Amino acid sequence: MSYTIIPEIIVFAAIAVVIILVLRRLPQTKKLADSEPAPKAKPERPGKRDMIFKLKSADFSTWRQSRTKQLSASWKGMIGWIGGLFSRRAKPLNAPVKDQANRVIEAKREISKKSEEKREMVAPVSAPRLSEAAQAKIRDLSWEARKASKKADYAAAEKYYLEVLKIDENNGDVFKGLGAVYAQQKNFADAAGAYKQAIRLGTRDEQVYSALAESLLQKKNWKEAIDTLDHVIKINPQMASAYALVGRAYTGLKLHKEALKYFELAAKFDPKNVGYLMLLAEAAQRRGLDVIAKMNLNKILELDPKNDAARKLLEKLLQE
Repeated sequence: MSYTIIPEIIVFAAIAVVIILVLRRLPQTKKLADSEPAPKAKPERPGKRDMIFKLKSADFSTWRQSRTKQLSASWKGMIGWIGGLFSRRAKPLNAPVKDQANRVIEAKREISKKSEEKREMVAPVSAPRLSEAAQAKIRDLSWEARKASKKADYAAAEKYYLEVLKIDENNGDVFKGLGAVYAQQKNFADAAGAYKQAIRLGTRDEQVYSALAESLLQKKNWKEAIDTLDHVIKINPQMASAYALVGRAYTGLKLHKEALKYFELAAKFDPKNVGYLMLLAEAAQRRGLDVIAKMNLNKILELDPKNDAARKLLEKLLQE
C-alpha cells in the first residue's frame, strides 16, 4: 500500500463525518422551524426622511418654520429655567450685600443732607460797588449803632442798622449787629434770623455761629442748636463755649449722659471757668454721680470761695 494516498483518505473521511452529522441534525431543525409562529406583518410606514422629501416645496417651507419655532421655544424655556435656577441660588448671597450697599448709600446721602443743613448758608452774595459817599455814610451809621448798643439803647441801635441796610442790603456785619441787638432785647426769633442771614451772606465767624446757637437754645430748638454747634466745633475744636452750649442742648433734650460728656470737654479746654464746672457738677448730680459732682464743686470753691450756689449744692450732697 502506498503511503501517498493516506492524506486523501483522511480528507474524504472528514467530509463523510460532516455530511453524516448534518443529515442527523436536519430533521430537528425543521421541527423547530415549523413550531415557531409566523411574525406579524408590520404596516409599512414611510420614514420621517421619506415624508420630508415627499412634501411639496410650499408645505416643506411651512413645516420648517413651525419646527424652527418649536426648537427656539424649547431652547428659550431651557435657558430661562437654567437662569432662574442660578438666580435663586445666588439671591440669598447677593441680597444682603445689595441691601448693605443701599444702606451705606442712604447713610451717605443723609450725612450730606445734614451737613448742608448745618451750614445753612449759600454762596456769598457779591455786593454791588458803592460810591465813596455811600460807604462813608455806612461807616457813620454803623458807628452810631455801636455807640447806642454800648449805652444799652437798643432801639436806637436797631434804627441805625436798618438805615444801613437801606443803602447796602447785603452787609453781613450789619446783620451781625442786628442779631446782637435783638438778643439783648430778648427777641430771639429775630436774632436767629439776623444771624442766619449773616451766615448766608458769607460770614464764617465762629462767634456768629455760637450766637445763633444761643438764640436757638433760648427758643428751645435743641436739635437745630446742636447742628449749628457741630459746625462751630469743626471750625475750632478747642472752643470750650461751644461744648458747653451743646451740653445745654442735650440737657434740654433730657439726654444727661451726652450732656455730661460735653460739659467735661468744656471744663477740659477751660479748666478755670467756674460756670463750666458748675454745669458739670449739676449734670453729674442728675446722673447720680455724686463723687464727680463733689469734686467739681470743691474746684469751684477753690477758684471762687464766695460762690454760694456751689456751697449750697455741696452741703446738700454731703447731707444725703
